[in-house]
Amino acid sequence: MAIRDVLMRGDLALTPSEEKIVRLLLTDYPTSGLGTA
Repeated sequence: MAIRDVLMRGDLALTPSEEKIVRLLLTDYPTSGLGTA
């Protein structure tokens, strides 16, 4: 499973700050290098 897939799951318990970081990473995907685990 790619890291992107984990971040896209809705069952992660994230703080608002963490959610913001995840959104930024997913916006910059695949440049962020989230294709491998």
